[in-house]
Amino acid sequence: MSRKSSSAAQLTLPALTGSFGRLLRGPGRDVAVEVVWQSGAQLTLSVLAGVTAISFPAVEELVLECSSSRGMTRLGGEATPGDGGQLRFNVHDVIEVEQRRRFVRVRVSRPVRLARDADGAISHTFALDLSGGGLLLAGPDRLRPGEHVSFRLRLETGSEPIEGYARVVRVEGSGHPALTFDSIKPADRERLIHFIFDAERRARALLRDDFAPADPDADEPGGGQ
Repeated sequence: MSRKSSSAAQLTLPALTGSFGRLLRGPGRDVAVEVVWQSGAQLTLSVLAGVTAISFPAVEELVLECSSSRGMTRLGGEATPGDGGQLRFNVHDVIEVEQRRRFVRVRVSRPVRLARDADGAISHTFALDLSGGGLLLAGPDRLRPGEHVSFRLRLETGSEPIEGYARVVRVEGSGHPALTFDSIKPADRERLIHFIFDAERRARALLRDDFAPADPDADEPGGGQ
């Protein structure tokens, strides 16, 4: 047994099935994925962009960045093409785990257009936060759990909106409806995943900068000379 397979057998991974994430392949080449099956350190990934747009070699060493029950997780491993355009990912190493919630969620303010299935009523509101599985809205407060809506979310000014169908799962005490996605195009979900993970990465970088130790010479006149 190789050293990699032996160490992989000893890994204890969190439950990842149903988690969204991305394979880090380099600038402009990251691939948004969903973990659709897990057995120990062996994962099956569904490529959200569609397999026709992306090609993989027979074997590629990659890092998988995804959310889990333990928080943000980064796993080193080996990706190989699987059946039906899916990817097999054999985990060799747990690189990092950050204690966060299962679905990476970022605070944003992005315009959303809603249409209620019940009566077709149109409303314009804002997303307060986003995840790969849904979003929290500023309103309208007349939405009730169980209602279905179609939505149009714009991530960036001038970009094509993300469209789909969602269901209200709860209304928070402040009157903010929380929606879970029922239907969204794979390409739109890919854009959403990249947006969320990029925003999360920027937030972590800012947090590290805020708590970085101060340069002892920074406030000294002529320091370092």
